[in-house]
Formats: sequence, C-alpha cells, structure tokens
Amino acid sequence: METIKIRFYGNVMYITYANSYQGNVNTCRMTEYNEFFFSKEYLEKHSDTLQFYITPIIVKNQVTKVIVSHNPLLPYIEKIINLYPTIHELYIEQDKEITISEAQVIMAMKFVNDVNCYDIEENIYYKLLNEYHKNVNTRVEILFESIFMVQNQINTYSTLYQKKQVYINNEFNEIDKQEFSYFLAHNRLLEKIMINRYSESTMKYIISTVKQRNILISILNDEQLTEQNYKYLRSLKKHSKIQLELSYSKQYQHKNALKQLNLNLLRFCMILVVFVCVGFASAEHFIFEKDKQEIESIDLTKYEDIVEEPEIEENTLENIEDPEQIETPTPTYVSPYYQTYTQTFTELKGINPDTIGWIKVNNTNVNYPVVKTTDNEYYLNHSFDRTENTFGWIYADYRSNFDELNQNTIIYGHNVLGTNLLLSTLETVVSPDWYNNPINLTITFNTEKENMKWQVFSIYTIPVTNDYLITNFNSPDSFLNFAQKLKDRSIKDFGVTINGTDKILTISTCYKDSSSRVVIHAKRI
Repeated sequence: METIKIRFYGNVMYITYANSYQGNVNTCRMTEYNEFFFSKEYLEKHSDTLQFYITPIIVKNQVTKVIVSHNPLLPYIEKIINLYPTIHELYIEQDKEITISEAQVIMAMKFVNDVNCYDIEENIYYKLLNEYHKNVNTRVEILFESIFMVQNQINTYSTLYQKKQVYINNEFNEIDKQEFSYFLAHNRLLEKIMINRYSESTMKYIISTVKQRNILISILNDEQLTEQNYKYLRSLKKHSKIQLELSYSKQYQHKNALKQLNLNLLRFCMILVVFVCVGFASAEHFIFEKDKQEIESIDLTKYEDIVEEPEIEENTLENIEDPEQIETPTPTYVSPYYQTYTQTFTELKGINPDTIGWIKVNNTNVNYPVVKTTDNEYYLNHSFDRTENTFGWIYADYRSNFDELNQNTIIYGHNVLGTNLLLSTLETVVSPDWYNNPINLTITFNTEKENMKWQVFSIYTIPVTNDYLITNFNSPDSFLNFAQKLKDRSIKDFGVTINGTDKILTISTCYKDSSSRVVIHAKRI
C-alpha cells in the first residue's frame, strides 16, 4: 500500500511517500512531530477529515510553500493545495520532466503562481506563463559554449525562456551566431538587445535573425564607433522597420558638439516658432470670439422701425426714371412712423453721436445704423458703442455730406468671415438667386432728414482699387462716364438709366479675402 506523508517545517508543507507506514486504507495517523500518514484511498474518501487536522497548523505557521518529492504525487495533493489561498509556491524535487497530465494538475492549482521543477516542455512552459500566469523555473542545466550565452547567464531552459533583454559585449563568432539563433528560436519574451561592443558584421547578423520581431536594438556608448558606423546606423534607423536606439559616445559628442548645438538651436527655434504661432492663433481666436460676442450683444432691434415705411405699390419704383414725373400729393395724414422717426434717431445718437443713417439690404443680414467721423480709419476697429473691436462698424465715407447728398455716397464695413455680422452676408449678392429677385434690388438708406430708396444698377467683384470711390464730379458728363464704367463692370445689366444729375449709393466690402471687393451701386429713386 502506497502511503503519503505530510510534515511541516515552519512555513513549508512537505509531501512525500512513506512506505514504512503500518496502517489501513481507512486510517490517518498523526505523530507528535506534526507528521501525518495516510493512504491515497484515505485522501480520496476523507480529505475533509485531513483538512480538519492540518488547517490549524497551516494557519499557525502561515504556510506559503509546498514541496513535493515526486511528480506522481501532484494529482493527489491538488485538492489539498486548493483549500489554502496562502499557498502560492510549489517546489517539485524529483529530477524528471513534467508531463502534460502533471502540467494540467499544476494549471488547476488556482493559488499557486511560482513553480520550480526539473524540466518542462517549451510549449507547456509558455502555456503556464501566458494563460495561467504561473512563473516556472527549471533546474536542468544546458551546457552552452558561446560567449553570448555565458555572459547573459543562460544556463537553464527557464532562463532561456524568461529573458526579456540580453547584452552583446563581443563580436560574434560562428558558435555565438548558432546559439544566438537557437536562443531567439526558443525565447518568445525578448524585448531588447543592448550592444556594448559594436561590430557591423554582428549588427547585420542580428538584424537578419531578428527579422520581423518587435525587438528594440540599443547601441550603447561604444567609443569604437566611427563616423561611418553612425552614418550606417542612422540610415538603418530611417529606412528599415528595425527599432533602433542610438546613443552617441562622448568622443563623438565632443567632436560634433558645434554641429549638435546648431541642430539643437534650430530645433529650439522651430519649437519656439510653433509655440508663438499657436499663441498668436489662440489670441486671435480669443479676440475674435470676444469681439463677436460684443457685436452680437448690441441690441438694435427696437430701432429697426426706421426702415419699416408704408408700402409702395409693386413695380412703381422700378418704372420711375425721372424724379420730376413724381407728383407730390397733398398730405392729409401723418403716420405714427413719422412721429417716432426723429425720436428713434435721437436715441441712436444718444448711444453714438456719429450716427447719420440706417441701411437695409433685403434678404441679407445688413440692417444696421450707419456712422460717420472725420476719417475712414476709426470705425475699422471701433463698434457702434465706440469701444475698440476688430469687427468695426458700418460707416460712411468721411467726405460724405448729409445736408445735401454727394452724387456718390459711399458706405463701408467689414466682411467678417465665419459670421453673419455687419456686411458679411453681402457675398450673397453675386448669386443669381439674389440679384434675379426684384424685391432685393431696392435698398433702403434713411437719414435723420430723409427716408430714401435706391435702385440697384450694378453688382461686381473687383481686385482692390479706389477708382469707384469718387464722391463729387466736375460735370454731368464726368459723372455719366463714371456711371457707365460701373454699369460695364456689372455681372448683369439691370436696365436702369442714369442721367447726369442722379445721385448714387455705393456699398463696398471685402470679398472672400482682403485682396478683392464686392461692390453694389444703386440710384436714388
């Protein structure tokens, strides 16, 4: 009858055979030395009784390790080991390779994570490591002959399997090459090869052997490296898929210090330029959003009745060519519009004394008060409330006269890309959908003294020029020549006749970017 013996030595539980035990299959004997003797049959039938006896000892001694004398005992002790979470180390004394069935028993030991055995097959080793997270160390020695294996202390299969980084301190001979190839063929965990003594022939052999594996090759500070060696390594790093880490020797660094300084300075300057550009872009974006919010916060909706005049009969305006044809009726009724008109302008001037009028262009967002000052610069970067703002405001040319209109009254404003503010939506006037709609061709521009309608006769885009920014003319012929030039530029002939005494309105803003303009000309009707 085969008998099993359990004995405790401090935090170690030792399990072996006890052939001298005299008893029967249904008994378990305990000695004064904390030794337990029992048969395999007893263990199978009465493991709970054995547990009752040994648990106090395991708890008291804080047992963490089990030593098993023979491989065949493993299936019998699995059930015992799995009862105690503190037991995480297994040492198998017998100098015999672990079989597949024995390995399966070890896999079932749920708390054991460190195993020491004589030998184990490679695939089983990696299965225990990768799938069951058990670290296996083997004792059987391998007699390698290469300097590479000796220097990296690879003398057992477990050390061969476990190596994650190795050193190369010499130029490879044929034996080194053979055993390095053997090492790579059986090791699946290698992450890094560190080369202390560089040899181009060894380097080429390593590259050919490593092939597609994800292994970092690190060239350390070898003073024997030449400029030609560095050139080859840099080319290799740039043009191959090999992961290469290159450290420059002190000698090389000293020799190339000035070049490196210039390169570092160039890198620093490039980084500085990037930071500056990002800073400017961020600042511009911040200013853009702030100015946009400020413009949007100016509430002028209650003043929009300035342009809401009594309706004129359809087609009346577009058929009038001579203002003298208009008969002045005798006023019999004063609209509430006219009663509040002066009051509205008074309120607007209370916000900004430079207010001179209000302009509205149908089917665009242009519906704003117009200001005027002593130059054409101030309202490029000041809003209606006269605070600084990159969006500016809509303003009349400083040469404009609103006591008696110039023959060409000019209005400017920014096209703020990415918004619908100020004159930004005037880009739509070059679309056929806009200029083929008759409603859009009548512009309202009112002043404190007059409410006026203007008939569009020319629309175009043009590179930056000031030849259409003339306000007064020497003679009717001069004005007619000017008006004809504007009509010739138009994207459409609107069929509007201009005479020498007419007065026109010009609206100008940027088109797409600051290098071109979109311009609208309309005749007062």
